[in-house]
Amino acid sequence: MDSNLVNYYNPGLQNILDELITQEKYGEFKPILNEIMQRRAFEFDISLERMREETERLVSNLESIRFMTEEEIASKTTKDTMAVFKGKEKTILIDPEYYKKYAEYYSKHFEPQTAKFLLGREMYALLTHEVYHAINFRENGDFGLIHEYKNGRVSGSHINEIVTESAATRTTMTKNDDDYQNGYMGTTGYQTTTCITNLLALAVGVSEKELLKHSMYDRQEFEEFLKEAMSTSFEEYETDERIRELILATVAIGSLEVNADPREKEIYYSQMYNVLFELAADHMLADKRSPTRELMGDKQFRTQKMLSIAASSLEFLEREGFIAPGQSVMIAERAGLISSVRVMQESTLRDYATFCGMNPYRFTLERLDDLMTEDVRENTEEYSDGFRKYILDDYKQRTTWSDGVFIYTSNLLDKEITKKVDKTSKGFLSTDGIDISSHTIPDGLFRREKPTNDKINDEEVR
Repeated sequence: MDSNLVNYYNPGLQNILDELITQEKYGEFKPILNEIMQRRAFEFDISLERMREETERLVSNLESIRFMTEEEIASKTTKDTMAVFKGKEKTILIDPEYYKKYAEYYSKHFEPQTAKFLLGREMYALLTHEVYHAINFRENGDFGLIHEYKNGRVSGSHINEIVTESAATRTTMTKNDDDYQNGYMGTTGYQTTTCITNLLALAVGVSEKELLKHSMYDRQEFEEFLKEAMSTSFEEYETDERIRELILATVAIGSLEVNADPREKEIYYSQMYNVLFELAADHMLADKRSPTRELMGDKQFRTQKMLSIAASSLEFLEREGFIAPGQSVMIAERAGLISSVRVMQESTLRDYATFCGMNPYRFTLERLDDLMTEDVRENTEEYSDGFRKYILDDYKQRTTWSDGVFIYTSNLLDKEITKKVDKTSKGFLSTDGIDISSHTIPDGLFRREKPTNDKINDEEVR
């Protein structure tokens, strides 16, 4: 166990939560809401002042959490919707059929206490996603990153979903070595596109943690943060255009059905990777800052991690059948990934020549690579300063999330669902007489994708 791990519980925040999130209003869901808000504040370093504002908005927007009725299940917009936040009704609804499916699967394949843990963790992640939506709901305005322009056009539905899912995952799952190797954390929902958050962060030279922190409020803060990150390389009109390209790419990819034409998938996924990798290449090439070993280390790390993310995310798409076998290579070629990576690498090598006072165009890239490799060996610490923030923010676990809330969530929902089924039933996964303890558990199952339409409505789903 890392001795540097810290307790994420904040007594000052708990005072705010006890004042606003009352037992009278939320009953046995209060501890879950408390935990969601404590983790949100810790993971994203959100101030108490901001947390008070967000908690006030949550309490204003959320009256209840419950299972869907048969009529509500029948009226779902898509059959794969596991839960939904209804803004006008101020409620989070969970599809009981999905709960049963998870419960039955886990109880069949795992010992009782592990099954209980897995079920609770899946449901806690789902509730976190919907609570984050509830925090961002505004009755007379935009909805998180969803924005309505003066001409009535709406954009941002899918990027709103993926930043919410990426943020919810970071406050549910404990990071592991695979996350570092892959370059991003696998999510339960929107797994085919949540790689975007870390790719975008690396493309503009910030950590995913920083990006998500400024994506969890509204579209204005999100765009202002991106503009500031891109200001080292682009003029303001250029940053506006880059943001438009990003949003359009997420609109397209968010409209894809699982069974869409393979050619359509190739076009949209290629566009998604192309926009992000070209942004990274141009950002590095046009960087106005004076070269330093720290900046060169930064660029090296970003290049390598973006390659890792592209490789692991494309491998996932192919393995899970979202794209055809062998199609990942065609997508990478069509997106121009190798060309963009070469530009990124060349930018770093030219920086090195300038840093050393050499004419960057009088040496071959191979020669500059040899010289820089030797310099990295001799000045490792200075180069590592460039990527230390990414390691600390995105890949190093600062705390251990409590297992207890997962067991609590499973027990509570088990009790809630049996109210409608059998008053005497012990539920799907009774743990009477079982010692519940910590477990190392594989990633979640039953991943589902839902096409997102760019519109403003009163609900956000997972």
